[in-house]
Amino acid sequence: MNLINNIVENKKLTAKQADKVTLEIKEPSVISAQYLKELKKLSKSLKNDIRNILLPAIKETPTIGSNDSVFQIMSAMALLQSKYSNILAFSLPVANSVVKSVEAYNKNAFTKKSESQLGVNLESVLNQNNLGEIINLQTQKQVGLIRSIPEEFLKNIEVIVTNGVSEGLSYKEIERQIKGIKNISSVFGKLDSRIKTIARSEIGTINGTMNKQRQQSAGISIYKWSTSGDEKVRTSHKVLDNKYCSWNDATVYADTKADALAGKWKKRSSIGGVEKHPALDYNCRCTSIAVIPDFDEE
Repeated sequence: MNLINNIVENKKLTAKQADKVTLEIKEPSVISAQYLKELKKLSKSLKNDIRNILLPAIKETPTIGSNDSVFQIMSAMALLQSKYSNILAFSLPVANSVVKSVEAYNKNAFTKKSESQLGVNLESVLNQNNLGEIINLQTQKQVGLIRSIPEEFLKNIEVIVTNGVSEGLSYKEIERQIKGIKNISSVFGKLDSRIKTIARSEIGTINGTMNKQRQQSAGISIYKWSTSGDEKVRTSHKVLDNKYCSWNDATVYADTKADALAGKWKKRSSIGGVEKHPALDYNCRCTSIAVIPDFDEE
């Protein structure tokens, strides 16, 4: 008998009591803001180096497209690529801080929820053997994502500069494509969008992954899908709202708690449902509500 079933039996939870248990943990938006603040430091440094190193090199060339101008511009690009080729001193501390902050938030929320809803501190009795591995994997993932920011940014810059030189574009046109003007996309604009996406989406994913691990460690194998309930919710997520799902299989769902407990699953593909767990899809804000059997359902 697993941990949650022991608690149900010892406390003889009624159906009404069991349904009040959610263990739902919302995304920590404060940590997303902190992550974005750190990524903005990298973004600011990249933009400043383009303004102070690359653009002057382009502007100062007498004839864009000449051998001398190509050498000068490519030398400036090589300098920037070298500078940002190894940013571990920046990425690792940021990644460590972000993941540890989410873990602490998730642990605290799970402790408070289990104590208030079950009268038991589940956190203190869980088998956390897999949590350390999750923390390490998520930290490595964030390091990789942070490292990819300057890589992708400078690659986009290089494409614009190379094409601009080949086509004989003016300095002003190349500058516009890099820095942008109002209502026109630019490499700077794409950089801003990307760091915002990483900061918001990744915090939700880390939190969702840790919540999944904690629920499963407690013996909870079923959850109810809950969306944020606004117009931004994707159709593939909306169709799963209030459906019962299995932590063991992201491809199935059930319409009722009784069906889920009985193992009467349906394929999510039949209703166009996403085949991932809450918060683990790109930019997903959905959450999982733990499903606890009552004493008579065991």
